[in-house]
Amino acid sequence: MSILDQCLERKDENFATSDEEFVLYHVDSIEATGFISHLKLPHYVTFQAKLNSARKVKGKDDEEEI
Repeated sequence: MSILDQCLERKDENFATSDEEFVLYHVDSIEATGFISHLKLPHYVTFQAKLNSARKVKGKDDEEEI
């Protein structure tokens, strides 16, 4: 997005990005609004994190019983 922003500011007629209408038609609307794309983690990563949390809780319960 920063590259497109710079191209629109400089208005170099040699590039299509100097045309605001061209940019609006070709830029992905979600990225154009400033939202950051999130990374999708594989299921095993999130499952492992939940499993580790469950193990910690179980470990605390075991320590309290002793």
